[in-house]
Amino acid sequence: IQSDNPADDPQMDPNFLGHPKDVEVTLRAMEIMREIARQPAIKPYIVAETLPGPACDTPEAMRRYVNESGQTSWHPMGSCRMGNGELDVVNQRLQVRGLRRLRVVDSSIMPSFTSSNINIPTIAIAEKGAAMILEDAIAS
Repeated sequence: IQSDNPADDPQMDPNFLGHPKDVEVTLRAMEIMREIARQPAIKPYIVAETLPGPACDTPEAMRRYVNESGQTSWHPMGSCRMGNGELDVVNQRLQVRGLRRLRVVDSSIMPSFTSSNINIPTIAIAEKGAAMILEDAIAS
């Protein structure tokens, strides 16, 4: 939150590659993908490496490529974990601890990763959260 105006967009900084280990793991994953692509069983199916491309052949060039083009396609989850512990952000009714009338109703409340896409669990969270909001509105 960057202002007291609820119409203002939040400032988002996921801090991707903010830790040197994150960069190291990402670069190693890219090296592994290149190793896989060179294997005899798959090589006949690869015409050429398009991105980052064969000219990107130094650690510095790889870091630059990752910093300029890296992004996530995974849905954020777990940043507002639901539970009973001191570090859990929301309770079982999706209410933010320590604040009145604020809930988190999205995949960020999931306490652990699901074994599949999070679309359906997120829809379930939204439906249950909407029902709880209505219940509380009727009760008050």
